[in-house]
Amino acid sequence: MKKLGLRACQDFSNWSLPLSHSPTLPLSRPLALSPSLPLSLLLSLPGISPQNSGISTFPHRHFGISARRGFALRLNFAWCSTIFKIKITPMKTSKIRMAAAFLLLLLATGIKAQQKWTYEIGLDFPIVGLPGQNSGNYFKQIGFNAGGYRNLNENGTLVAGLSLGGFHIRNHGVTWSGSLQAGYRPVIGPVELGFHLGVGYQIAYAPKGQYEYLDGEWQYAGHSGKGMLFVPVGLRLGYRAIQLGNLEMLPFLEYRLQAAVGYAPAVPILPVSFLSIGQQFKF
Repeated sequence: MKKLGLRACQDFSNWSLPLSHSPTLPLSRPLALSPSLPLSLLLSLPGISPQNSGISTFPHRHFGISARRGFALRLNFAWCSTIFKIKITPMKTSKIRMAAAFLLLLLATGIKAQQKWTYEIGLDFPIVGLPGQNSGNYFKQIGFNAGGYRNLNENGTLVAGLSLGGFHIRNHGVTWSGSLQAGYRPVIGPVELGFHLGVGYQIAYAPKGQYEYLDGEWQYAGHSGKGMLFVPVGLRLGYRAIQLGNLEMLPFLEYRLQAAVGYAPAVPILPVSFLSIGQQFKF
């Protein structure tokens, strides 16, 4: 990992390092950095904390910082009595960002193709595990989801949209999520099939707080949520049951898998499976 190391002591007053696109950050505020997200976006995201970025502090009469070369940063200080070490681990998120941009492009394309929207709500029953694992525990946990999808073609078999949800799993706590998804929904008579794929961001709150693996040991990081990227994949079966003028109501069953990236060093990918019962509303 390439680093640009800086160090200054208390003899330097009101000293700054200007780099490109450099906002001014007071040292009194928590600082969280990542080379994979813009600084303005990162500071506004919940679930990202100094512990998540690997910031450690201890008494000393110097100030130190390590940052990735080319990262935009500006620091102003008049007195320093603590060493800050920021260890940035780059995330390979370029493919995920490209997928999100592609889904947004699909959604924008749908504005010209067809103005019809589909809205849906659903009740989720989640478990931690891959398909076929712990299937007897599906109805012991609960969650919900809601979303809106825009048609990308005239017959509505191609859709793209936004899905929001939340769920609770015992020993794992509460998780809130949002995702961009694209789907293919072919129709056979009154039956509608569906396949969905997307990319999203979730924030998980552990029931007893978060622990981070820093400096070779697990350290308590408080009750702040942990933010993670995830990839949702879903299969569904729906039935076109009710037609009231321009309103069409379609109940459906769905099986969905969400793979969260960066859950813990020992569990880099956390799979969560869902059985869902939902209702679509087409206008």
